[in-house]
Amino acid sequence: MLKKSQTSTNAALLLASEGNDTPDEGVLKAAKDCREHSVAALPRMNAKAATIAAQIKKLRRQQRAVAADIARLEEDVLVCDRLLAPIRRVPRDILCEIAFHALPLRPSPLRKQAPLSLSHVSSAWRDAVFSSAILWDTLFLDIQDPNTLKLLERMTQDWFSRARARLLSLFIKFGYPSRDIYLKTDIFRRFLNNLSLRIRHLGLDVYYPADLFSYLNVGVTWRWPNLQSFDFIEGKHWAADEEGDPPPPTLIFEATDNLRQVSMSYRLTSEASACRFLPWNSLTHIVLKNLVRLHYWWEIFQWCPCLQAGQFFVDNFYLWEAPEPQSQSMGRKYTHPDLEALDLVLYCYDESAIGMTVPFTFRKLKSLRINRDNGVFEQRDMNWPRSSCVNSFDSLCMLTLERGWLSRDMDYMVGILSEMVSVSELVVQSIDTDLESDNRDPMVFDAMTATNANVILPRLTILRLSFSGD
Repeated sequence: MLKKSQTSTNAALLLASEGNDTPDEGVLKAAKDCREHSVAALPRMNAKAATIAAQIKKLRRQQRAVAADIARLEEDVLVCDRLLAPIRRVPRDILCEIAFHALPLRPSPLRKQAPLSLSHVSSAWRDAVFSSAILWDTLFLDIQDPNTLKLLERMTQDWFSRARARLLSLFIKFGYPSRDIYLKTDIFRRFLNNLSLRIRHLGLDVYYPADLFSYLNVGVTWRWPNLQSFDFIEGKHWAADEEGDPPPPTLIFEATDNLRQVSMSYRLTSEASACRFLPWNSLTHIVLKNLVRLHYWWEIFQWCPCLQAGQFFVDNFYLWEAPEPQSQSMGRKYTHPDLEALDLVLYCYDESAIGMTVPFTFRKLKSLRINRDNGVFEQRDMNWPRSSCVNSFDSLCMLTLERGWLSRDMDYMVGILSEMVSVSELVVQSIDTDLESDNRDPMVFDAMTATNANVILPRLTILRLSFSGD
C-alpha cells in the first residue's frame, strides 16, 4: 500500500514539474519529503550495487576457472581415448591395407565414400589414408553437366596430387547426349592433356564418339608415354547429326607406344575403320564386344602378332558377303607365338567354331572357350576343313564349351578332340536336356561313350558338365 501511495505521489510531482505554474504548498512539501527520502536511500543502494557487482566479478572468475578445468578434463579424456583405443595399436601399414580393401569399385571424389570418408574417422586413419599414394591413383568421374567441368577439374587435381608419382587410372562417363562439351569449351581437352603423361589406364564412356574424337584432334599435341590400357564404351550413334559415317582419324592414339590392352564395345572397330585407331601390332590383350564379321576377325588376328589373350564376339550370319574359306586359300598360316587364352562368343554356325581358327597357329594356347549365342539354331553346310586339318591346338590344356557343342556331327566332334592331345580339362556348360528343344545336344554323351572317344577320356583330369532345360 505504501509503495502504491509513493508511486502516486511521484506521478503527481512529475505532472507538476512539467508546467510553469507555481505549485501549491502541498506539492512543494511532498517534493521536499521525496527528495530527503531519495538522498537518504542512495548510499544504501549504491553500496548494495557495488556488493552485487563484486559478487558477479567473483562468479565470472570462478566461471572462467571452471571452464578451463572442463576444457583440460575433456582434453585428458580425448588423450586417454586415443591411447586406449584399439586403432592406436594398429600399425599404419595395416591401416593402409584396410583402407585399400575398403575402396569402392569405382572411387569418386565424394566424402561419403572411401578413401575420403576414412579420413574423418580419427587422426590415425587420416594420417594413414593421406600417406598411402595407392589409394589415390584411380578415379571415376560421372559428368552429368558440362557446367561442372571446372569443379571436377579442381577435384581431380586435388585427388591425384595425393597419388604423388604413381601412374594414374582415369575413367570418365558422359551422362548426357549433348555435344556442348565438344563444341563450346576446351576445358575437357586441357584437363585430359594435362594428365596424359601420367595416365596408365584410360576409360571413356561417351555419346557420339565421332564428335569426341574430332574434338580431341584439334589444338592439342597428345603424348601418352605411360598409357598401357584403354577401355572404350560408346553410344549407339557415331555423331549427333550423322550416324552412318565412320569416326575421323584419331590423333589421340598416335603417341601410345606402350599401349598393350584394349577393351571396346559396340562398333568402334567395325569394318575398315578399325585400323585408324589402334596400334594392333603391339597389343597383347584385346576384348572386342562389338560383333565382328568373320573375315574381318581374320584380319584383326593378322594385325596382332603379339596377342596373349583375346575375347571376341564373332558374327557369321552374313558370311555370304565375303568369300567362304576354301582349303586352298588356307595354305598360309599366321602364327601367334604368345597367345595363351582365347574366348570366342559366336553368332554363327556350329562347325565354324573350330574351323574359323584354321588359318592360325597357336603355339602356346592353353585355354580355349567357345560360347555360342542361344539364338543361333540354323544349320548351314560350310566348306570347313575337317578335323585332320586342325593342327593349332597341340598345347591346349583347357577347353570350355558353352551353349552348344563343336558340331552336331559326332565324328567331327570326336576328331577335333582327338587332335587336342594335351587337353586335360574339359568343361561343357548349359547342356540342354529338353527332349523337345531344337538345341538339344545328345551327341555330348554319345561322344563320351563312343569307341573312338577312348583317346579323349583317359587324358582328362577334370570333366565338368552343367545342364539347363527341364
